[in-house]
Amino acid sequence: MATPEENSYIEAFHSILEYDVIKRNEFSSYYEAKKTLRRYFSHYNYICFTVPLDL
Repeated sequence: MATPEENSYIEAFHSILEYDVIKRNEFSSYYEAKKTLRRYFSHYNYICFTVPLDL
């Protein structure tokens, strides 16, 4: 079961996903949406886990 702290991260991710992908694209099929989401997830994971943050 998720804690309130974990839920905030999930909600933040869903907001980013909605803004970056869903509101910026019009999908003509389920396959196209799935392909776009896969590309977005790959990009998001690359940025989050490989690009160092400037501190």
